[in-house]
Amino acid sequence: MKYNRIRQIGKEGGFGQVFECEDEYGNKYALKVLKNNSEFGIQRFEREVRLLSRLNHPNIVKIIASNLVADQKFYVMTLYQCSLTSVIPHLVNDYSRQLLIINSILSGIQYLHSEGVIHRDLKPDNILCNSDTDIVITDFGLGIQINSDSSTMTKTTVFGTYRYCSPEQWNNSHEVDYRTDIYSMGKIIEDIVTNFGANRNINSSIRMIIDKCTMQNREDRFSSIAELQNFINNVYSLLMGEDDLQQLDDALLRLSSHQVSNDELAMGVVRNLFNEVWTDLALQTSLAMKLNEKRLDINVIFTDEESFPPLISKIYKK
Repeated sequence: MKYNRIRQIGKEGGFGQVFECEDEYGNKYALKVLKNNSEFGIQRFEREVRLLSRLNHPNIVKIIASNLVADQKFYVMTLYQCSLTSVIPHLVNDYSRQLLIINSILSGIQYLHSEGVIHRDLKPDNILCNSDTDIVITDFGLGIQINSDSSTMTKTTVFGTYRYCSPEQWNNSHEVDYRTDIYSMGKIIEDIVTNFGANRNINSSIRMIIDKCTMQNREDRFSSIAELQNFINNVYSLLMGEDDLQQLDDALLRLSSHQVSNDELAMGVVRNLFNEVWTDLALQTSLAMKLNEKRLDINVIFTDEESFPPLISKIYKK
């Protein structure tokens, strides 16, 4: 099949160029061409084709065809309208759209990790969109298959995009695990909710999720994408249900200002609210984060650690 280039699309990378193209039947695709024929450039391009050829998920870009023996190596993939970079400015305070997009990205990353793949270059430019529900992760040039590609990489090699690159990857891109993608995802979530830093007044629970994703020590981050996604969904369910969120905020404000510390009747009202935590995961998530945020003495509410609701016990930092 012959593919005719129409125009260059996206930003030109150091190793490849992407073009809109058309096949002999008038169908339009995206054509990625290797422009760096160094040994590392070829290795990176072939690894990308190899990974994409075996991956199959709605949130991972699909490879249509490839040619790795031509003088100019290339592969063909589904064409998308834009990258997440151009969508983010339209997401300000739109929690519903933010959640749809974040969940799509997280679903793609979770699939990659389940297949033993670490992306290592997640950023808005590498997420393509046709709509809020048609989103894919692309550009797998730095992607590695655990216990395969990773073992062949030069141990001193460092690469990635600085803002989205975890400290351990920036120090040594060989010595990484799935949590390097969690770090990158935290930065992407921050981009989405702040419009690339233009809006710093964001929800405190989302800020705590971002901070946990981007901890310098990877041991302090979320342990998996599934865990991160669970917290995201619970916090956003509260953001889109203002009554519960406001009720919890009011109760915690009263506690933090000691308005109810010696008032058994008021404390009873607060305890009734916290009793919901045992059956409502969303409230439990928000409560744990707000306890941290307000630096409350948790013993005001619970007399011993064994009585803490499970998520509070896990998240609360003494």
